[in-house]
Amino acid sequence: MRQLSLQDIATACGGDIPAGAGQTRVVAVVTDSRKCVPGALFVALPGERTDGHQFVRSAFEKGASAALVRRDRFRAQKDCLPGPCVVVDDPLAALGRLGQWARGQADIPVVGLTGSMGKTTTREMLALLLRLHHRPLVSPANLNTEIGVPLTLLDLDETHDCAVIEMAMRGRGQIAELCRIARPTAGLITNIGLAHLELLGSQQAIAESKAELLEGLPAGAWSVLPADGAFAGFLRGKAPGPVITFGTSPDADFRVEDLKLDASGCARFTLARGGDRVPVALRVPGEFHALNAAAAVAAAARFGVTLEEAAGALSQYEGFDRRSRVVQAPGGWTVFDDTYNASPDAMAGALRGLAAMKAEGRKIAVLGDMRELGEACRAEHERIGRTVAEAAPAMLVTVGEDSRIIQQAAVQGGYSGETHHFTGSGEAAGFLAGEVRPGDLILVKGSRALEMERVVERLVG
Repeated sequence: MRQLSLQDIATACGGDIPAGAGQTRVVAVVTDSRKCVPGALFVALPGERTDGHQFVRSAFEKGASAALVRRDRFRAQKDCLPGPCVVVDDPLAALGRLGQWARGQADIPVVGLTGSMGKTTTREMLALLLRLHHRPLVSPANLNTEIGVPLTLLDLDETHDCAVIEMAMRGRGQIAELCRIARPTAGLITNIGLAHLELLGSQQAIAESKAELLEGLPAGAWSVLPADGAFAGFLRGKAPGPVITFGTSPDADFRVEDLKLDASGCARFTLARGGDRVPVALRVPGEFHALNAAAAVAAAARFGVTLEEAAGALSQYEGFDRRSRVVQAPGGWTVFDDTYNASPDAMAGALRGLAAMKAEGRKIAVLGDMRELGEACRAEHERIGRTVAEAAPAMLVTVGEDSRIIQQAAVQGGYSGETHHFTGSGEAAGFLAGEVRPGDLILVKGSRALEMERVVERLVG
């Protein structure tokens, strides 16, 4: 990030600072006191389990040059704080204003990106393509919320000539707020699925919430949108400017054709644009990544990336942490790690990827609950059970509560493999550690709340 003065920060976020502290230099902004570095501004935010104000002193001890704190907490602590503070009424809102100010310092194109599934993979693919000709700022890890987006924008500096900002949501109005902070000049929506159905009540409400990205764009801004699905027309109607579509439909601007899965479960397909066609071979398992790739290429084309360049770069993409990563374990088995989260379409796609992959030993599917599905919970878990029956792994291990439905539906659908159920991922990990053999291939996937990565950690070591 650009080095800032405390006066810059106070002015940007509407805070008060002590006399004489305006020239204090800030070289980083953090919300976790454990990540404080010398010269950092520590933003004290309330959390689910604790309050950042309890760690202000610790942040200073680790070298923070200043802290951003709530006014009432500052009054209670000011006599024992060893450094200057920016005092505000609401630290989270102030962080948002600070991110908005940082965005305003850079006159560059910013692509806002959201969707029910594939956001992070599409983001990483787009970043890979943009780096062929540009120097993009890209949302790191899962910094895609009202906290993460401002922190990302604060990393903008003179080296960046464009940005890709991922936007997540758990309710109406959240993407609109992120747009007010990030001010995207273009938008990309990967799809409209069932994620957060329990919170929003209907898929229409999900589509409307995702469409806040399009409503937050300036007049004439371009958008990359899915050509397929029940909400394709709805999304196009919300776009303020040119629309570039991707999908399998014949009328999609960027078309996925001849999609197949190879022996590694990875998508091989033809990507077509008008009369131009290029073969694409991905290195991450799962058929759904073909559409993620098409969306990324559609956006990258607006930045001058050709189909041929995109195909070459995408063949080098190896996935992202806990998202479609294939890991060779020291014991001789292979783990298909897709544990970051789970929506029905993503889980079904992962199972089809598992079915296509070759294994010297057994194929084992370790599946956790899919959360936040509301009234669709039973039907979607039953659908996954039927997909398990079609994929026919040698063993099915389910974890949680709703995942029992997967097991029941699989058996009812003709699944004849071995089945086991555990209430927690720790129990499942212990069982599998004593069960797997060299040559086995193990898919691990489930909702974030179940901590399915514990299974991967136990199997990989």
